[in-house]
Amino acid sequence: MNLAAVNRAFGHEGDGQGAVAVRRLVGGTHATTWLIAVEELRSEAVLREFSTEDASVAWEAEVLLKLDGLKGLAPRLLAEGVNDAIPWLLLSRLPGTADITSGEPEAVAAELALALSTVHRVRGDHLTSFRRVFEMAGGGLEDLSGAAASIVEARWQHINDEPLVLTHFDFWSGNVVWDADRLSGIVDWNGGSDRKS
Repeated sequence: MNLAAVNRAFGHEGDGQGAVAVRRLVGGTHATTWLIAVEELRSEAVLREFSTEDASVAWEAEVLLKLDGLKGLAPRLLAEGVNDAIPWLLLSRLPGTADITSGEPEAVAAELALALSTVHRVRGDHLTSFRRVFEMAGGGLEDLSGAAASIVEARWQHINDEPLVLTHFDFWSGNVVWDADRLSGIVDWNGGSDRKS
């Protein structure tokens, strides 16, 4: 773990003076994620370290700055080292834990829907410099596949006529955290973009 990056973010000199590693968080495919205690804040934060080839770190930093916590559903960007030898983001810790088997399916679906509706209500100026889903790999008409592909293709013009809204682009139970039976946050915003509602 890059303790030097955490210390630099909080104005500490040297290694290990301002933060204590707690544990590595499991999951994720493109970042190594650590839960750390930050004495400066008297709380916990999350350090995400990316490979040098991963260009998504800079985009995720930009998205998180614009979201500004998304009413408590998204982490806040506390500091970043997107141009460091090992790019990193230091984020606020959302309450709760990851749990893809967090309860009764109907209740889980209702919580996921409520969170997604909050995401999709973000419109207007927040999205002015967001990338478009349709311009991203896998986001176009030519990429449709599966059981609903023909339905979506038939309604493609209608979809394009809808207003732009915020989308996560990888919203599923593995990218949310739960506090008891309530969905308490959405993580992994490197696909944040806008799309038609």
